[in-house]
Amino acid sequence: MQTRAKLMGRREAVKRGGLLAGAIVLSGHAATTIEFPHPPTFSDFRKTWNIAKEEERIDAQVEFFKAAMFSSGDIRKIRLRKGKQELVGAGVQGKFDDDIPADLLRKAAALDPKNPMIWAALSFRLLAETQRSETAFGEAFSAVDHLTEVDPDNKLARYIRAALLAKQKKFSGSAQALSSATECRTLNTYMAEMRRCVIVACEAVGFSKFTARLVACGATCDVVTFSTIGKAVAEHEEFDVGSSRECLQMGRRMEKESSTFLEELVAFSVQVKALKKLNDPELVTVERQQKERREAIKRYDTILESKEAHSLPEKTWVEYYDRMYEAGEGRAVEWLSERIGKKS
Repeated sequence: MQTRAKLMGRREAVKRGGLLAGAIVLSGHAATTIEFPHPPTFSDFRKTWNIAKEEERIDAQVEFFKAAMFSSGDIRKIRLRKGKQELVGAGVQGKFDDDIPADLLRKAAALDPKNPMIWAALSFRLLAETQRSETAFGEAFSAVDHLTEVDPDNKLARYIRAALLAKQKKFSGSAQALSSATECRTLNTYMAEMRRCVIVACEAVGFSKFTARLVACGATCDVVTFSTIGKAVAEHEEFDVGSSRECLQMGRRMEKESSTFLEELVAFSVQVKALKKLNDPELVTVERQQKERREAIKRYDTILESKEAHSLPEKTWVEYYDRMYEAGEGRAVEWLSERIGKKS
């Protein structure tokens, strides 16, 4: 990788139309004829890092991630196996402009209709699909209704409903949905379970442990939803004190439960937007914390991009990703820095 920041940018690009297009836009380069086998391996990934370092270009990384996407053969195997985790994993990580991922999630929901994680995954997916199809809204609201039914005390369904209504420019309804989340006591985004499903799906069709975990980084459903809400709160007067305070609480909870740096940064952004809307003096403190965290992430990036880190064996990187998903990316980098004798 050239920088973790660019990887984060590509993750953001996933929600806007695909990893490949986003990476090319960010890099300023057209894709080359570099090709990798499917699925790519740890040694293939190391090649992309060497190219980025030596030639200051990231098109090799674009091709790596293209090769790491589920093939039609992979999807066929997953359909035949009928494993719920595999169906969810392939559905969560599917291409943005493809109807197959939502179909896989529907199949998983039919197999286990009382599983809230599956309904959360389908709701997230259909929210993303509204970007390219107005017809997705109806099914998306239905999926949210199912999520509410099987997980009534979880704020997540209210948040996804608020995001859907915001995308329809129904801001009064969105504010009401957001405010109604105060009636719920918990927030579970199910992102940890979804990323685990991605790993299970990848490994089931022959991906290495390393590549499976790297691919799972692309699961950013929560980021899309919470960013949509934060933007709406900041820009529209329909969001009153009550709904803005719930947005603030959403950002705080997201910060606390983040696994990735991207989630942390979005969580801070949401909090800042809400505090500005509330004209709350706490804004100064949170903006300082946001700046400090950005600076810390830059230091972490230096460790992750170091020659010493990229000389570590594959099994160490597998453990790094497992630690990241369990305890957060910052703690995982601190653990990695101990392996190479660098200060974090």
